[in-house]
Amino acid sequence: MNASMPADAAAQDVSPAQRRLCVLYADVAGSKRLTERIGEAEAARAFERCFNRMERAVSSFNGRIVKHIGERLMAVFEGAEGVEGTEGAEEALRAACEMQSRVEKLPAVSGIKLALGIGLHHGPMVEGGNDSSGDTVKVAARLARLAKGGQVLTSASTVAALPASLSQAALALGAATVSLHGEDIPVFAVLWQNIASGTPSSDMGEPTAPPSSPPSLSAPSMTVPRLRLRHDGREIVLGPERPMLTMGRDAQCDLVIRSPHASRQHGRIELRHRLYVLSDRSTNGTHVTPAAEAGLHLQDAEFVLRGRGCLSFGPLAEAEAGDIVTYELL
Repeated sequence: MNASMPADAAAQDVSPAQRRLCVLYADVAGSKRLTERIGEAEAARAFERCFNRMERAVSSFNGRIVKHIGERLMAVFEGAEGVEGTEGAEEALRAACEMQSRVEKLPAVSGIKLALGIGLHHGPMVEGGNDSSGDTVKVAARLARLAKGGQVLTSASTVAALPASLSQAALALGAATVSLHGEDIPVFAVLWQNIASGTPSSDMGEPTAPPSSPPSLSAPSMTVPRLRLRHDGREIVLGPERPMLTMGRDAQCDLVIRSPHASRQHGRIELRHRLYVLSDRSTNGTHVTPAAEAGLHLQDAEFVLRGRGCLSFGPLAEAEAGDIVTYELL
């Protein structure tokens, strides 16, 4: 792969010999301490139990294990044929959540609890998916190294390839990045416990904190999409020139929502790393209805807006036409 290409796979061109897929890297945290405490032979048996569960999770979601490297596993997910732009992202994420759930249930060994740090990245690889040194693999591996035990970290290109029901569980980790070819790639933490249990995102807790000193470089220069919002006869377009707007009953908000169910400072939409993130900070929540997908209710939570859809404020049954905001990614 050409080293001069942009680091984010969402902006990369795919050559005729390549295809997009999702790479999963998983590191077993605690392996060194366990080996020192109980010896290599006993530790190897504990690792085998751990890897058996990881491999079953990969198989359950039609992934393919490429290699084991010490206490690390690499797998690729190609997804269903004909679903362009999402190749393997959902399957890889669900496999990561299943891995975490299975390994978390293993008992501690000599007082040491094994845990997984998982990295996912969606992007181009050579046909066949055995390119173990390309940019997509490097990003996934670096995300796994950055992850603490019990974390699933991913990239913006992976989040963009997920269905809305899953992308809502990925929260941007502020300044946390991984670097590649002098560019930094924003990091997202996946609240995997709630995907595994089916709990709505409004009930999710905060993700595990990122490392205290993540690498950070200047943001890459790439095309940024616009987001068009329409409400009560008004139209606002967000982009690099106007990256944020506020919504609520307060007259100072960019979009003034008259509904009594809306909070004065109900929430905002802001551009983060080429993604538009809806942040709800209200009392009654925000109902998001993406086009052709089931709606979901957010409360004190965040959601990545993709495609087009509409927003209503407070209980869906109480929404009036004048209080609905439509959105469309341009």
